[in-house]
Amino acid sequence: MPENKMVSIVVPVFNSELSLQELAERIHITLASSHIPYEIIFVDDGSKDKSWEKLEVIGVTYPNVINAFKLKKNTGQQNATFFGLTKAKGDLVITIDDDLQFPPEEINRLINECYKTNADIVYGIYQKDYLTSLRGILRVFFKILTFFIFGPNRSSSFRAMRKDLINKIMNNNNPIRVVDLLIKNQYPQIQYLKVNHCKRKYSASNYTILSLIRLAAHILSIYSVFSTRMILYSLTAGIVFLAILSAHLIFQEMFYFPAITLILISVITLITLIFIIGLTEICLLFYKKKLIATSNCNPETEKQI
Repeated sequence: MPENKMVSIVVPVFNSELSLQELAERIHITLASSHIPYEIIFVDDGSKDKSWEKLEVIGVTYPNVINAFKLKKNTGQQNATFFGLTKAKGDLVITIDDDLQFPPEEINRLINECYKTNADIVYGIYQKDYLTSLRGILRVFFKILTFFIFGPNRSSSFRAMRKDLINKIMNNNNPIRVVDLLIKNQYPQIQYLKVNHCKRKYSASNYTILSLIRLAAHILSIYSVFSTRMILYSLTAGIVFLAILSAHLIFQEMFYFPAITLILISVITLITLIFIIGLTEICLLFYKKKLIATSNCNPETEKQI
């Protein structure tokens, strides 16, 4: 890494009191041993456990490198990460989760890869995946969703970004700032680096089915266009029709069903799908208006270290 270049580490925090001390220690050991000037920015996204109290202790332990912000309310991991990016002062910014599944020791490899390849952003990609079944479902779902909205989008929350790239995405007023999608719109030079991925050491994942539905609604209402959603709707309709056709052919071998039965079922299914699509579009429209009206693009901080 070039001399006199500073690195900022941004960590969105939510209910992670058990892992924060170890995370801070390992980041410190990793970067201090490499003689890299650094800062760690923790963004407590409305945690309900003792995460903030842990951050206060960490701030006393490492007073010169810790910046911590406690948001007044939970805004979601994407907004918390974006908030941390706005506070970063480093020439290079690393984002890493608070659960230690990405080993902090891999940070130096991301840094070296970024400068070696002259990339705008380097993503740390799993070599071996230790996601829970729910996290795995979430990842596959969002890969499919973002693929239809934005095209191929291989990414992860463990990334190294140049400050110039971050500055380009700062002027964004979307109520939900999905960092990777904002970055993709800047057409940066991207590199990928295989990194280790560990089993979750403390507590369970903060992801829930409800958070999955909420984020999916955010992406569809804020980032997608009608033509893209029509592609998704058409694919869904096609899958449903093929399922009905397959079921008809299977039962046709067992029982006698005239062709008119298949036609009637298909028509009823089509009408039902049109109704569901229309209802979905209306819900997305009202959801978007409510989201824009109630969301704060610049989250307020309750406390700061």
